[in-house]
Amino acid sequence: MVTGPSQRRLPSSEGFEQITVGGASEAVDDLIASRIGPGDTVVTDDLPLADRCLKAGAQVISSRGILCTEENMGSRLAQRELAKFLRELGEVSGGPAAFRGESRSRFKMVLHELLERRKREAPKK
Repeated sequence: MVTGPSQRRLPSSEGFEQITVGGASEAVDDLIASRIGPGDTVVTDDLPLADRCLKAGAQVISSRGILCTEENMGSRLAQRELAKFLRELGEVSGGPAAFRGESRSRFKMVLHELLERRKREAPKK
């Protein structure tokens, strides 16, 4: 887990590394993007970070279970820019729908499918 300076530290545990970065607003994204690659799975709702991770060969899923792919990333980034433009014009967007049980279920299902596929595709030792 990578956190910024304003986030609290979590207790340490086996197989878990917490890194705190400071500096520029994109410092966390830069660190993640520099360490990510094929064989990694990233959970993020940050579309520019998702795009960087995809380009590095990682699998990316949103917290709502939406699989990010090379095929859908362009349209998702364009929608993000359009929403930003409309907010700047003063249009009311309302934000994303509330996170509900169906979002959690979809996330769990898609993440499970991704990890199972990763296991099947892993080279045999």
